[in-house]
Amino acid sequence: MLARAPVLRLDADLVHAHSMRLAYEYRHIPTVLDVPMIMTFHGQTPRGVGGLDRHKRNLLFEGVEVALANTEFARRQLVSLGCPVEKTRILPQGIRLSDYPFEPADFPAGGRVRLLSVGRLQPDKGFRYAISAVRELVSRGYDVDYTIVGGGPEDGALRTHTAHLGLDGVVHLVGRVDDDTLGDLYRRSHVFILPSVGSGLDDHTETQGVVIQEAQASGVIVTASRVGGIPECVDEGRSAFLFEDRNPEAIADAVSAVMDHPEKWRRWQDAGRAWVEARFDVEVLGERMGRLYAQILAQRAKEAES
Repeated sequence: MLARAPVLRLDADLVHAHSMRLAYEYRHIPTVLDVPMIMTFHGQTPRGVGGLDRHKRNLLFEGVEVALANTEFARRQLVSLGCPVEKTRILPQGIRLSDYPFEPADFPAGGRVRLLSVGRLQPDKGFRYAISAVRELVSRGYDVDYTIVGGGPEDGALRTHTAHLGLDGVVHLVGRVDDDTLGDLYRRSHVFILPSVGSGLDDHTETQGVVIQEAQASGVIVTASRVGGIPECVDEGRSAFLFEDRNPEAIADAVSAVMDHPEKWRRWQDAGRAWVEARFDVEVLGERMGRLYAQILAQRAKEAES
C-alpha cells in the first residue's frame, strides 16, 4: 500500500511578504485563498544580489494590495520600480525597546572616547571613510578608540587600510558578535558612526539604518551620513548629527563637534531615547500595522458585498 503524501492546508485572512522576491514567489497563495497580499519593501538589493526584472515586478505590483516602505526615500525607490504610488504606505521598521536598555555612558574625562559602528562590511556601508576619519581625529589630538562590528567581503581590505594608516590598536574590527556582546558594546560606547554612502534611487542605499535606533535607544550619540532615508530617521541637531558621505574630514568634524561639548551629552542622549520611543517602538508600530490590516480586510469585505 502506497503512503499518501501529506496535504498542506492553508487558511489565512491576509498574506504579508517581507521582501519583493518572497512576495513574487508566493503570490499564488493569496490568489488561491482569495485574500489580500501586503508586501514590505526594504530598498534596492545590494550589488551582486539579483532582483526581479520588470515583467515580474509588474505582475507582483498588480496583485499586491498595499506595499509598505520604511521611509519616504524607500517609497520613491519603490515607485521608481513601477509600484503605483496609491498602493504605497510608509511604516518604519521598529525595535523592541526592552532589548536596548537606556544606559548612556558619561563623558570619559581624561580617558578615551569610544566610537562604534555596526553593519555588514561591504562598500556601500562606507567604513573605509570612517577609518580615515579616525586617522584625522587622531592627527587633531583626540583620544579615541573605534570598534566596528560585523562581517563581510571588505573585512580584509579594511584591516589593510587600518594598518596602512597606522591605526592598529585604535581601530578594532571584531567581526560578528552575539546579542549580549553587542548590547555591552552599545552600553560602553559614546559616539556611533553610520558612514553609509549614497547611490540614489536606482541602487542600494540606506533606507533607514536600524542600527541608528538601536544606538540611540541605548544612549549612544549618533553621527551618520546624510544619504537615503537616514535624514528622515533622526532629529538632526537635537539628538543626532549628519555629515556628507564619502568625506573623512566631514565625519571627523561631526564626531569632534560631539566630543567638544560634553556638557550637552546627557541632553542629546535623553533626546535620542525619546525620539526612538516615540517613532520606532515595535509595540507602537505593531498597533499601526494591525490597524492597516483591519482597514484592508474591511475594504475587501465591503467590495465583496457590492
